[in-house]
Amino acid sequence: MKFQPSIIITTLLFLSIACSHLSQEKKELAAQETTLTPEQYLAQLSTELDKAHSEAKKTGEKSVLFLARDLYLKGSYAASHGDLQTSSFLFSYLHKIMPQDMFLTKRYALELIKLGKFEEAEKPLAEVYKKGPKDEQVALLMAGIYSTNEQAPRAEKIYADLLKTTDNREEVCIYYARLLSSQQKNKKAFKVLDQCQKKDSKNGIYSYYKGKIRLSQNQVEKAMIHFQKSLKIDPVFYQSALALGIIYEEKEEWQKSIDIYKSFLKKNPENTFILERLVTTYFLTQDLTEVTPYIERLVELNAGDLNTKMKLGILYTENKEYQKAIAIFKDILKELPSADKVRYYLGALYQEQGNFEDAVSSYQSVPTSSSLYPDAILQLANIFSVEAAKDKSKESAFFHFLDEHLNGKEQPETLPIVQLSMVKASFLDEKNRSREAISTLENFKGHKDFSESHKYYLASLYEKEKRFSDSQDLLWEILKQNPQNAHAWNFLGYSMLERNEDLEKSLEYIQKAVQLAPKDGYIRDSLGWFYYKRGNYQKALEELETARKLVNDDPTIATHLGIIYHKINRNDQAKKFFLEALKYGETETDRDEIYQHLKTLENIRLPASEPVK
Repeated sequence: MKFQPSIIITTLLFLSIACSHLSQEKKELAAQETTLTPEQYLAQLSTELDKAHSEAKKTGEKSVLFLARDLYLKGSYAASHGDLQTSSFLFSYLHKIMPQDMFLTKRYALELIKLGKFEEAEKPLAEVYKKGPKDEQVALLMAGIYSTNEQAPRAEKIYADLLKTTDNREEVCIYYARLLSSQQKNKKAFKVLDQCQKKDSKNGIYSYYKGKIRLSQNQVEKAMIHFQKSLKIDPVFYQSALALGIIYEEKEEWQKSIDIYKSFLKKNPENTFILERLVTTYFLTQDLTEVTPYIERLVELNAGDLNTKMKLGILYTENKEYQKAIAIFKDILKELPSADKVRYYLGALYQEQGNFEDAVSSYQSVPTSSSLYPDAILQLANIFSVEAAKDKSKESAFFHFLDEHLNGKEQPETLPIVQLSMVKASFLDEKNRSREAISTLENFKGHKDFSESHKYYLASLYEKEKRFSDSQDLLWEILKQNPQNAHAWNFLGYSMLERNEDLEKSLEYIQKAVQLAPKDGYIRDSLGWFYYKRGNYQKALEELETARKLVNDDPTIATHLGIIYHKINRNDQAKKFFLEALKYGETETDRDEIYQHLKTLENIRLPASEPVK
C-alpha cells in the first residue's frame, strides 16, 4: 500500500500551528527527516495526536472541533492521493475522539474497506447501520462485509429487507441472487430474480444473471436460453450477446458467434464491446473478407485504441490498400513514436511500392534494441542490392553497407550475418563474379546460422568454377547430416551426368532423389536428361513431360524438351519449347544459349527482334 511520510510530517506541522501549546520539541520532530518505518511514523503521530487532543480539551469544545476539522482535511487529502494507510489512521483517530458522529464512523469504515480490512470494518459499519439514519449504501456495504466474512444469513436478511424498501432494486437483486447462488441456493436465487423481473419488466439483466448461474452449473444450453431471453427483453443489453458469442467461440462454432455479434450490431452499431469481440473473432478465424467495415468503425469510435489501429493497418496491408495502411501507421507513430514494429511495417510498405527512399528512412529508424532490427538491416541490404544492380555507381555504397555490418565489431549478436553474406554473394553471382561470391560465403562457412540451404548454394557456386571436388564434399556433408535431402542427391547425380562421370552412380543418385521426392519437377527433369544422354529418347520425353506438368515455367526443363524434340526431328515442337524457354529465361547467359538452339533448327525463321527478356 502506498505510504507517504510527507503527509505525516505535514500533519504534524499543521497541528503544531493549530495547537499553540505544542512544544518546540514537537515542531522540530515534525520538520526533521527521519528513517522511521511506516508503523513507527503512525505510532509517533498517535502520541502527538493524543497530546494535541488533551490540550485541545483543556481549552474547550471549539478547539476539539478545530482539531477534528483539521484531521478530517488531512485524512481526505491522504485518501485523494492514494495514501490509504495514513487516511485510515487519521479517520480511526477521528472515530476515537468523536465516536458518536456517524458520518465520521462511516468514513472510517469506508477507508478500512478500501484497504481490504473487512473484518476491522465490520464493527464501525455495524454501528452506523444500527444507530445512523437509514442509508442504502451502508446496508449494501454491511451485507457485502457479512458475505466476505462468511456470515451469509446476516447478509441475506439485509438484502431481503432492502428489497422491500429500496427503489434501487436492480443492484440489490443482483447482489442478493449472487450471494444465494454462491451458497448453492439456486432455486431461491431464481425466485428473487423472477420477482425483480416482474417489477422491472424491461430490464434484461435478470435473465442474464440466470444464464450466469446456469453457466456456473455447467448447464450451457439452459444458460443460452436465458441469454437469448435477456436480449429479447432488452435488445441493447450487450452482455448477453457477448455471453452467447463467447459460448459459440468456445465451441469453435465461429460463424454462429459472428452471426450473434453482427445481429446485435444491426440494432446497436456503435457498441464497442461487441465490435471488439467481432473483430477479434474474425482475426481468430483468419477470415478477414468482411471485417474491414467493423474495424474501421471501431477505430472511428475509439481513435485512441492503438492496438485496433494496428490491426486495421495490417488489414489494409493484406488487402494491398497500401496508402490507407501507411496513413494508419503514420498516425500511430504520432501518438507512439517509439513503436519500432510500426516503423518496420512502414518500411515494408514503402519497399513494396518501390518507394525505396522512404523505405530506407523507415528501416533506418528501427532502433538497435528492437527485435526487428536484424530484419530491418537485411531489408536495407536487399534494397541497396536492387539499386546497385540498376545503377553501377551505387555498387560502392552497397558493398560499404554490407562490409560495415559483416565486419563490424559492435553489432548486435542477432545481426543476420549469414543472410547478409548471401545478399552479397547473390549480387556477385548475378554479375558473373562467382569467385568473389565463393570467398564471401566461405568466410562464414563455420557460422552457427550457415544452414543446409547455404551449403547447397555454395556447392552450386563451386560447380560454376569447376571446383567439383569441393562441391561434392559439401554435398556429402549435407547428406551426412540429412540423408533425406532429395535435392542434394539430385545435385550429385546431375553434376556427374553433365561431366559423364560414373553414369551408373549418377543414375543411382538421381533415382534416390526421385524416390524421396517423386513430385519434384526439377528432379524428374534430371532423370529425363539422364535417359536422353543414354539415347533413350522415349523415356526421356516421358520424364520431361512429367517434369513440365509439375513445373511449367522453368527454362531448363523447356530447353531440354526442345533439344529432345529436335533430336527426334519434331522441329515444330522443338521450336515451341525453345521459345517457351526464351520467355522464362532470367539471365543473359540462359537466353543466349537458348537462342543458339533456335538457330540450329532447320527451316525455322528466327524472330526479327531480339528475344523478350
